[in-house]
Amino acid sequence: RKICERAKNAVAIGCYPDTERDLTKLIEEELRVSNLRLASDARAVLMSLLGGDRMASRNELRKLALFAHGKGEITLDDVMTVVSDASELKLDPIVDGAFAGNAALVESEFTKAMVAGTYPGVIISAAQRQAAWLHKSALAIADGTPASAVLEGGFPRLHFSRKPMVEIALRNFTPPRLVTIIDQLATAALDMRKQASLAAVIGQRALLSIAANAKRRG
Repeated sequence: RKICERAKNAVAIGCYPDTERDLTKLIEEELRVSNLRLASDARAVLMSLLGGDRMASRNELRKLALFAHGKGEITLDDVMTVVSDASELKLDPIVDGAFAGNAALVESEFTKAMVAGTYPGVIISAAQRQAAWLHKSALAIADGTPASAVLEGGFPRLHFSRKPMVEIALRNFTPPRLVTIIDQLATAALDMRKQASLAAVIGQRALLSIAANAKRRG
């Protein structure tokens, strides 16, 4: 990059992954054109499905706007029906591996994601969503709901291929321990924004810490 910046016959153009603020602006721009509002629960899910590629994100938003034309407000059902996952590579193995205590899987899949150009913050965001879901589910199980009912319920429905590892995660972590992990992930997300050059290191360290913690079931 430095060589290109100094050269007279080259140009260096900074390209960075979309931040949460960038995605919010992009969503507002695209929906304003179609005179559409976005329900709050739909916004949270939509944000999680965008961000890996600006053009892919824009295309998904335009497809969503076309689908909801004339409705006035885009609902969560609209988002889940229309929008593909334009955020990144499949991150489930990384996140599920961390909470199941499989550090080797976390390392290998995290490395693949970095080679593919996935922004580490997207992975940590996925881990935060999973930690919140696990906490809610662990509380339900503590109140007497069968684990099988928790795994089969919810929206969006948990894919069958994830159920074995998620079941392990629910056995590994109690609600109080998950609260600690939620705080840990929030700290990691903040540190990644403060130290962008170390984002990958911070993200991987946080996920491996969760994997190590999963082995300690006490």
